[in-house]
Amino acid sequence: MKTDYVLIISGQFQYGVATNFLQELAVELGLLNYEPVWFPLSAEQSHEQHLLNLYNLISNKDIKFIFGINGLGLDYVSCFDELKPLPCFTWLLDHPVHHYQRFVAHKTWLRLLCVDQSHVNWLTQLGFNAEQFLHATKVRSLAPRPPTDVGILFPASYFDETAQIPALHEAHPKLLELLMDPAIDSLPTLLSVLRFGEKGGVLEADANTLNFLRLADLFLRGRNRNQLVHDFAQAGIQLAIAGRGWNEVGAGSHLLLRSMTWQELKQLFSRSQFVLHDHPGFSAGLHERVLTSLAAGTAVLTRHNSFLEQQFSPTDGLYGFNQVSELLQRGLDEHQPEQIAKTDALLLHTWSCRAKQLVQLVERTHCGSADLVTG
Repeated sequence: MKTDYVLIISGQFQYGVATNFLQELAVELGLLNYEPVWFPLSAEQSHEQHLLNLYNLISNKDIKFIFGINGLGLDYVSCFDELKPLPCFTWLLDHPVHHYQRFVAHKTWLRLLCVDQSHVNWLTQLGFNAEQFLHATKVRSLAPRPPTDVGILFPASYFDETAQIPALHEAHPKLLELLMDPAIDSLPTLLSVLRFGEKGGVLEADANTLNFLRLADLFLRGRNRNQLVHDFAQAGIQLAIAGRGWNEVGAGSHLLLRSMTWQELKQLFSRSQFVLHDHPGFSAGLHERVLTSLAAGTAVLTRHNSFLEQQFSPTDGLYGFNQVSELLQRGLDEHQPEQIAKTDALLLHTWSCRAKQLVQLVERTHCGSADLVTG
């Protein structure tokens, strides 16, 4: 039987989280009869070495499609004429402004997959082929859950948003004042106010603007994160914070843990009563922290988010709040870990579901190409 292959572009990712995503997806694609061919990117290899490696990898293999993350490796793939006609997907795990310069040159043949619908909308306005492709999780086995010895886990590194102000001022001094408005709470909100990408909008996608937007996203996420830590301290609710940088600045009465790899964090999720989620500007998407926590049987605390609350209810383990003080008035101790881990809502967001969605996109793309040839 003829073997079909998927070329997967891998790299060196922070904390190992994106590597884990690729591995989980590859397993499920294998079950759908797509054998992965791994194309690893390395800072130690030259451009020529990468090209030679890719040439050897794809020789005599029937590659059906290409999959990567955050626009990495596209410059290598585009050098091979035999790969250009194939469906090529890159999964953007952050807002597209962070990786725009990697994928903009490949606009005509690239399919962009986004973790948030607002990212899809923004890219579509700019003329890209984009589609929602949400985060996923591996449904937990029925192995016994370890003892709970952590209260509210907050996996987040410290980021000083004020350190970005000089660079923001240099990039766009007039927009800095707008950024200071508390109502501008995320990059999608800022883009909406600026009507970015719309006809008659304020800004164009030039290098200076993109740099400002990247810095603005970091600024807003840092401000929101630090405010959240402050609000929990003011309410007298202790967090166990796992991440870099907090020891240098202090975090009030909170318990400070070291920075951890993704595999270590997943183990800590299972030992926590709750995981506090601070969504990084994703108003209409999922995040791996939410799904992985729920799959571990651990309830999630998050500021109210209509998209998340459409996917998961308090019965499923998701508790939304506007003010931290609300958490003191709710019966949060009543959730059952085993019930959360086995909720039907999670079954819609497994790696198996994402692999099937990806294969459907591939088949749809192949059908579209055939129509163009025969039309």
